[in-house]
Amino acid sequence: MAWLETDRHGRLRIGFKYYDGLKCREPLGVSANKQNIAEARRLCATIQLELKARTFDYAKRFPDSDRIKQRGIETPEKTEPISVTELADSWLLSKQGEVKKSTHGYYKEVAGIFIQRDAIGTKKVSELRQEDIDRWRVRVDEKQTKANEPLSTRRKNMAWDVLNQILEFARVRKLLNEDLLLGMKPFKDSGQANVDDSELSDEPEDAEVMPYNADQIEAIIAAAEGWERALVTLYFFTGIRRGEGLALTWDRVYLDRDRALINRSLSVRYGITTPKTKSSRRMIQYGPRVHAELLKQRERVQLRSKYVFPNESGAAPNVRWATDVVWRRILTRAEVPHRPIGQCRHSFAVLALKQHKPLNWIQRQMGHRTLQMLLKHYWRWIPTDDLSAEEMSSLESAAAPQASNHAHPVPTRPETGTEAGS
Repeated sequence: MAWLETDRHGRLRIGFKYYDGLKCREPLGVSANKQNIAEARRLCATIQLELKARTFDYAKRFPDSDRIKQRGIETPEKTEPISVTELADSWLLSKQGEVKKSTHGYYKEVAGIFIQRDAIGTKKVSELRQEDIDRWRVRVDEKQTKANEPLSTRRKNMAWDVLNQILEFARVRKLLNEDLLLGMKPFKDSGQANVDDSELSDEPEDAEVMPYNADQIEAIIAAAEGWERALVTLYFFTGIRRGEGLALTWDRVYLDRDRALINRSLSVRYGITTPKTKSSRRMIQYGPRVHAELLKQRERVQLRSKYVFPNESGAAPNVRWATDVVWRRILTRAEVPHRPIGQCRHSFAVLALKQHKPLNWIQRQMGHRTLQMLLKHYWRWIPTDDLSAEEMSSLESAAAPQASNHAHPVPTRPETGTEAGS
């Protein structure tokens, strides 16, 4: 076992239990800033693996250590193979400080469900073969949810991504002699219905896009009351994520400009967090309908909370209650099909596409990293209507040569004869 700590001067050191149970601490000689901590955690994870495999060379890792001279420490010759579960533990350790806390929690949960509790977790890393990966894929493909429904393709590929990273972690450290995933592809979409991924993700993006139509949107908004109406109106007509709406504070709402700064999200497990990607930190636009609802909500809240949608005590609301209990209650009153609240975001995208809004504007508004992500999810709703005769004429005339006063005159050959001799 290895761990990371700081000394009384705020400098990093690594602690670990040596083969004989002796607790060792070795200084790294660097301050505890973000970059150094991330690098130190990767070293810590590597040392943990080496200790388990009994390949840790004290003199090589810490050649200037006084402990080597004092105790005459030597590396044992005996080696013990480590399991995939132990490998996953070391990989998770290496990810601490490198990724967001919520992302690390997601990695830990996926690794626990699909790898450490699976038969592959008991396999020794050095003994892993191609057929072990094939059998693992079959087991993942046959897994079901608590409701006895097939797993979504998205969830299977969560497991696939984590296994990929764990085995690459092992390969770089020369614990694997071959790339077992070479040539293998992620799970293919089988066209399954939407499956709730909430147990693995605090901010799920639904596997299948099932937007509400215009009439259903109006019915839902009409069925919502008070702050509920302000929230669902915001979701339907801005395309923000559920956590982004619940984390919104008044100091980031600019009513004079009809803009809002999105740079926080409310997570089920970790509370207020920062967005996962740079593209998620963005300034969004909203129209007069959202503006009017925000004004009403401001009158409701007054100065009792900094949050736009606070709970009774003025703190951030409970995510599950607001986006599950309240949301289902609204849908029941509206008499529309029950779908996850994430479909508000999808509905916004489809509405904007049908109204021919610029693709790059929709991408920025929704916080997608690339335009390809937008096309991947919503290509079916991109209008493909033929242009009118007037639009075609305008297109052609825009590219046609235009006469102007600055046009070069056509050169002419001077006439010969009387003019030349006069």
